[in-house]
Amino acid sequence: MRIPPYYQNRAWQRFLAGVFIGAIIGWLTFLFMFGQLQNEQVSLIVEQQLKIRDLENAKEIWQKDYEKWNEENKKKLTIEEINIYFTNDKRLLLDEYIKYQLQEAIKADIKSLIKMDIETVAKNNELIINTIENKVISIEGQKYQMKVHQFHLFTRLDLYLKVELLN
Repeated sequence: MRIPPYYQNRAWQRFLAGVFIGAIIGWLTFLFMFGQLQNEQVSLIVEQQLKIRDLENAKEIWQKDYEKWNEENKKKLTIEEINIYFTNDKRLLLDEYIKYQLQEAIKADIKSLIKMDIETVAKNNELIINTIENKVISIEGQKYQMKVHQFHLFTRLDLYLKVELLN
């Protein structure tokens, strides 16, 4: 069997030339469009890398400022709460009502310490101790005086007091 000689026919030659030229033009068009898209992608990636670098630098600056601010705030901590504990309440058989009354009387004297700087309170701790120890509290005809056993100071002021009965 023999293949007919279509390559000699002018119509087939034009058709094959058109397919060949169309393939070349299509390939060049594809390369141009692909190149444009890749160029846009590369520029987008570069822009995003720059933005990421700027944001990381800003984050580092904020973190340094935040750490510096935390250090400054640690130096300026304030008293937020006052807790009073009695060391000999079981020996004296004090009931809860009397302990509550004693705590409230002492807290009334030192309530001005709340929201003060710890540094200021630490400088005046002797004055605070003397204020507590010199106060005589009368509850139901009985007089009580406190002696400061321990004095713990941070954001919370913890006082451990020894109760003494006065006659």
